[in-house]
Amino acid sequence: MNQTLYTEFSKEQLIEELTRLKNENTTLNSSLDRAMREIDELNALHEAAVEGIMLHEKGVLLKANNRYYNMFGYKPEELQGKQALPLTVIPETMDLRKRRETPNETASYEIQGLRKDRSTFPLEVRGKLMEFQGRTVRGIALMDITDRKEVEDALRESE
Repeated sequence: MNQTLYTEFSKEQLIEELTRLKNENTTLNSSLDRAMREIDELNALHEAAVEGIMLHEKGVLLKANNRYYNMFGYKPEELQGKQALPLTVIPETMDLRKRRETPNETASYEIQGLRKDRSTFPLEVRGKLMEFQGRTVRGIALMDITDRKEVEDALRESE
């Protein structure tokens, strides 16, 4: 730094400022460590979910967990930031009347999912409106209910 800048301060003042900056740095590092631990905990919870979880705004995928991507056979870069619904849902199975969520209410309905390989499967969808980064978005939890549907079908046939 500029030598003339420091000549205006006494040695004691410079030591005091250095001590203050070291303490501030220690505090910032401690805060960063806490924030990183919290991020790790949230990521672990996010990935522990048995559902595919995603956030979208008007169909544009903002965030999703790995289970979501695996469910449909896509890599994150193939869907994130794009209109994901036309790639992952059979449009005819979307009943918009059932999708009417409010911030305090969760809607639940069934649709047909569409994998990257074009195979289809039944999905149970639970969604709600929520705030994310200052915007109102739709939070969605998706469960592959193929096994449940097969059991229901078998029960119907046995009756």
